[in-house]
Amino acid sequence: MAQSTGDQLVILLASLQKKKAVLDEKIGADEEVYGGCTKEMKQVSEKLEEIDDRLTKMKGVRKEYAKTIQEIDFALQKIESAAQQMSERFAKLSKLSVDF
Repeated sequence: MAQSTGDQLVILLASLQKKKAVLDEKIGADEEVYGGCTKEMKQVSEKLEEIDDRLTKMKGVRKEYAKTIQEIDFALQKIESAAQQMSERFAKLSKLSVDF
């Protein structure tokens, strides 16, 4: 005996409800993963920004160090040059004999 149209609709409805329930579970699982990924991306983005800020500061300090080192090196060269000139002058003066 053939099933009535009403019975077929009831069977179809039950089948669709099961498929919907399975789909709801899959959507829930994916939304949970999506939320976790979003949270993780936010944390990584914040860490990246923090590292970028720190690098910017450190590069600025490094530039200042390089400038200071260059200035000190130049000053040392000037001091060495002046010391050499003074040494030469003292050597010339020590060779001169002055009678009083």
